[in-house]
Amino acid sequence: MNNKQKFVKSFLIITIISIVLVGFGTEASANHSMNGYHWPRVSNPFTIYVTDNVDGSWDSYLTSALNDWSSSSVLDMQVGAGFTVGVLKNKKNTKNLRNGTNTMSTTPSITKTCDPVMGKVIVCNDVYSGNWMGTTMVWVTGPENHITQATIRLNDTYFSMPMYDTADWRNLTMCHELGHTLGLDHQDVDWYNTNLGTCLDYGMDPSTNRRPNFHDYEQLDITYSHLDAISGVGIVSGVGVLRLGSNSSVNINDSSSWGKGIEKDKNGKYSLFEKDLGEGNKVLTHVFWAK
Repeated sequence: MNNKQKFVKSFLIITIISIVLVGFGTEASANHSMNGYHWPRVSNPFTIYVTDNVDGSWDSYLTSALNDWSSSSVLDMQVGAGFTVGVLKNKKNTKNLRNGTNTMSTTPSITKTCDPVMGKVIVCNDVYSGNWMGTTMVWVTGPENHITQATIRLNDTYFSMPMYDTADWRNLTMCHELGHTLGLDHQDVDWYNTNLGTCLDYGMDPSTNRRPNFHDYEQLDITYSHLDAISGVGIVSGVGVLRLGSNSSVNINDSSSWGKGIEKDKNGKYSLFEKDLGEGNKVLTHVFWAK
């Protein structure tokens, strides 16, 4: 073998090794799926409809985060026509999310309209008890790990404080919670290490963790690489129309109703809970604790 042949052979070997290493690196970096939980759909890209039930202090951050997640090649997130509630505080005329009719409420509160709706993501803000900035509840059914509905609550108890009432913290938290509704887990749960540049990273400085990063989009590509036989609203199981189980109610202000803690942050505090609802259904509660 002459020198030229040796050079060509060495070059090919190095190239192959580089490709393999890159492949391993990609697989290792995009590994924050929530056990493959995903919205069922029959084609990509598909649309996840969101009910905007936040007041004016959050609207721009919701819009920004929806646009960011819609940069994914496999899905779009958008406010569904007819499902925008807008500002509910101090109003008596509120929107019934389930049937689209107007109803009168003598005790108006955003909390009253944050019940889950099949096939949708409901986003709310209010003054909640508990030392968390945001929570996301994701309902999952069957062995296929299909997401059926989700709710997000943003806690104005904290976002009225100077420390958290900033564009950076609001952007990060909105993006963070929406990411969970897509079936994504955290990339990192250590508050004190270097930021990864994603809203699915814990960190004391939110300024560089306001948006999704490449690995979030990469994980979505992996999670939604297959197609399902069913999609969105009207999900059916092998025995008929899906029911969410007899105990589908979870009190966000009562941690004892969240179910079993299944994931902790680096401080040893549970940030993910799972509750069995029966009939193959469960609800996952992600808790974004305040620092």
